[in-house]
Amino acid sequence: MQDFKSQDWISITSASPRSIFFSQVFGTAMGCFMSPLIFWFFYKVYSAGNPDGSYPAPYGLMYRGIALLGVEGLRVLVPFPKLVSNLLSYLSMLLSL
Repeated sequence: MQDFKSQDWISITSASPRSIFFSQVFGTAMGCFMSPLIFWFFYKVYSAGNPDGSYPAPYGLMYRGIALLGVEGLRVLVPFPKLVSNLLSYLSMLLSL
């Protein structure tokens, strides 16, 4: 809807707001089908995410870690949460002096 407020697309393309709206709906619907299909293609044809494959995807491990952090919390990253919480509390006490 932001495109209709600025009137840029209407002045550049000389298209009606209705045609712009339906083209955006059509493009969004195509993206919902094409993006998973392209992902599935790369996943099946190439060994995406394999460190020894043709597409190692090094950022994949980082995004997986972020997703685990969001779902599971800090206990996934820290093997000794009691020790770390004690160390952080001692550090905060030292810094407050």
